[in-house]
Amino acid sequence: MPQQDSAQYKNTPWSNHWEYDYKNVAKISLTALAFSNISLSYERSFRPRWTISLNAGYKFSGGTTNLLGMDSTSISISTAGIKGFSVTPELRYYIKSCENQSPNGFYAGIYLRYVHYQSEAFFNHYPNYPDKDVVDYFTSDIRLDQYGAGLMIGYQLLIKNRFIFDFIILGPRTSRVQMIYKFDDNVTDEFLSDLQSNLQQIVDRYGLDYQVEVSQSNSREVRYSFGFTDIRFSISIGYAF
Repeated sequence: MPQQDSAQYKNTPWSNHWEYDYKNVAKISLTALAFSNISLSYERSFRPRWTISLNAGYKFSGGTTNLLGMDSTSISISTAGIKGFSVTPELRYYIKSCENQSPNGFYAGIYLRYVHYQSEAFFNHYPNYPDKDVVDYFTSDIRLDQYGAGLMIGYQLLIKNRFIFDFIILGPRTSRVQMIYKFDDNVTDEFLSDLQSNLQQIVDRYGLDYQVEVSQSNSREVRYSFGFTDIRFSISIGYAF
C-alpha cells in the first residue's frame, strides 16, 4: 500500500495522470513586504498541471510612488502616505508532470491585475519661479486605479512535500492607469498648466508617446489616464494542504 504522504495514481475523466495529494497552497509574498504591502494568495489545483489562484494585497503605508511624484521645481508635493489594495487572479500551467504531492516546478501562466491607491497630497506652487516669494498652497485627495493583464513564467520549489518557495521570474503586462485629483479649493490656471507639465514628465518616464491633456470635470477635479507596460516579479513562501 502507498504511504499516506505519497502521490497516488488516479484515473481521471480526461486521462491517466498522477494527481496531487495536496491541491491547495496558501502563500505570502516576501517581495511585497519589502514595499510595505501585505500580499496573500490561495492557489488551487483543478486538474493535472493546471492551477488557478487569487492574490490579494493591502498597502498599509509608503511614500510617494513614481506615478505620483513631481519633478518640476515650480511644484513640490508631499503626501500623507500611500494606502490601497490589489487583486490579481492567475491561471498557471506546470510544465512538470503531476508526480509530486503539490504543484511544483517550472510554470507559465496568464494573470489580470487591479490596483487601487489613494492618498492626501499637499502641493506648493511657485507661480513666479524661480522667484519663490509667492507660493500657493493646494490640498488634494488623489486616487490611482490601474487595470492590467499579462503573462508570466516562474518556478515553484517544493520542500518536504508541503513547504513552497514560489519565484515569479518574469511577468510582463500592459496596464491602463487613471488618476483623479480632487482639490479642496479652486485651482488657478497657472497651477493647472504647471501640473500638466509635471504629469507629462511622469508619462515620459515610461518612454511613452502620449500627450497629457488635463481635463476638469469641475473647478476642483482634475483627471487623466494613460497606458504603459511594466514587469511583475515576486518571491513567496507557502504551505500546501
